[in-house]
Parts: sequence; C-alpha cells; structure tokens
Amino acid sequence: MKIEFDSPWKEAIHLYFERFLEFFFPAIWADIDWRLGYTMLDKELNKLSARGALGSRTVDALVRVTRLAGEEEWVLIHLEVQSQVDPHFEARMAQYHCRIRDYYNRDVCTLAILGDEVPGWRPRFFRRDLWGCRLTLRFPVRKLLNFPKFARKHDNPFSWLVASHRQAQMTRDDPQSRRTVKLRLVRGLYLAGLGRERIVEFFRFIDWLLKLPSEIEYSFQEDLASLEEEQQMVYITSVERILIERETEKARTLGLAEGKAEGKAEALRQAILICVEEKWGTADSAVVERLSSITSSEELHEVLRLAMRAETESEFRELWR
Repeated sequence: MKIEFDSPWKEAIHLYFERFLEFFFPAIWADIDWRLGYTMLDKELNKLSARGALGSRTVDALVRVTRLAGEEEWVLIHLEVQSQVDPHFEARMAQYHCRIRDYYNRDVCTLAILGDEVPGWRPRFFRRDLWGCRLTLRFPVRKLLNFPKFARKHDNPFSWLVASHRQAQMTRDDPQSRRTVKLRLVRGLYLAGLGRERIVEFFRFIDWLLKLPSEIEYSFQEDLASLEEEQQMVYITSVERILIERETEKARTLGLAEGKAEGKAEALRQAILICVEEKWGTADSAVVERLSSITSSEELHEVLRLAMRAETESEFRELWR
C-alpha cells in the first residue's frame, strides 16, 4: 500500500512549527523569541531550488526566526524531512545551506528529519577536500526510528505524527494490523485528556498516514463509533468528519476537471457552505459573497476549520473576522 508521507509532514510543520522544534530540537526552541513570531519563506526557498538541486526532494521549509539573544536581529532555519535513502542527501543539504546563506547574508541552521526505514543510514555532514582546502557542513539530525511507535507526549502533534509515520511503514502490507494500530492510536487520543479541537486535528494526521482499504475502512468506522460512544465524546464521526471527506473528494474531482488550484478552491467554498448549512441553516448572502472573493486554498481551508470548530454561527463570525 502506497503511503503519502510528504503532505502530512508539510502541513504539520506549517501549522505547528513551534511545536515541531519543541519536540525534535528543544535546545533550538528554547533559544527563539516566540513572542515575535516566525515567517515561513517557502516561496523564496522554491526560487533557490529552481536552479537545480542535487537528488530528489521531499519536504523542505525555510523559516525566519528571532533569537532571544544574539548579534543578529533574525536568523534562518532550513529544514528537510527525508523519507527515503538518498545518496545525494548530504550534498543537497550543503548546496541549499550555501545558497540560502549567500542569498540572505544571514546565519542559517540546517536541520534534517530522517523518516526512512534503514537503521544504518544516518547522514550528518558534508565534506570536500582539495589540496588542503576543506569545506564542511555538519547538521543536526533526528532519526524517526529512534522515536516511540506510540505517542508519548500527548499534547504535541508531532508525537502522534511520528507514531503514525512509523506504524504506516510497519503495516504497509498488513491492512488488518493497520486497522488495529489505527484504532489504538485513536483510543489514545481520547484517553490523553485532550480537548475536542486537538482530538479532531491530531486525528487528521493519523487518518492521513494510516489509510485503509475501503472494505476495512467501513469496519474501522464502526469500531470508531463504538469507541466514541464508550467515551461519550462524539468528535471524529460527527458532521466534521463527513465534511472533511466530502471536501477531499470534491477537491480531487474539481481539481482534475478545472485545474488543481481553481478546483480545490471551489471545493473548499462548497464544503464551507455545506458545513454552515448543516450546522446553522442556509448561509446568508454576505458569507457567500465573502467566500467568492477568496482565491487562496490555504485561506479557505482555514475558514473551513473555523466553521468546523465553532459551536454557534455567531462564534464562527467572530472567529472569521
């Protein structure tokens, strides 16, 4: 069974970058002034990448942060998540590091997450020597094989993401075992004492990575409904879950028919209207007009999340100001 690793990681890093550093690189996390926020610079990284990096790329990110103390006002973090062994990985990391440093004239910290299944593959540095001239880049690395197969830090999304990543690899050819593991992870979500919003958001990553064949998915949904009844917390099998599935399928269909960006945006608009209608009645013209003016899929996805999160229509309007 093919596993989609890149998209869940990319979304999780964008949504929870501070929690990412807290989970994987706590010393770096502690040296950043989070009160000043951070800026994702992926568009700029894509420009640098266009010049032709070595080897295959998976998930990468470039983030501007401010240190708590230091000579420079702000610095850059370059991050790569690599899920397959790549003989060119070290060279690519050095190439990006040098390009970013040259482009911004700022200090850069390059980090790597290795999500492959080969214990002995642990690239940590790049070095080239010629006639006594040496170029060396050593970068911090975290290997997912060293992390638990089940979530331990329950309030951190990356604990659940790493567990799902590892379990997806271990159950690649065993869908029945994957169903069992998936239900165990979801049970852990409910027993961890997390709030409704976190359970729904963290479940998305579990569900994304631990996809099941349709015939097994139905039985999993029955188990999930029984679990929610047992816990007296109907979060995942509620209308939000149905709407997420509709949005995904509609985005896929319209994306193919009308062009990826336009199709996904239209699918998200429809999903938001369905959500509003099923929760509070037909959306008024002001909501429809405002939605029609938004072209960014990322912004529309955030509006959908707000609509799913809100308990009342007035709360939705307050969140979506």
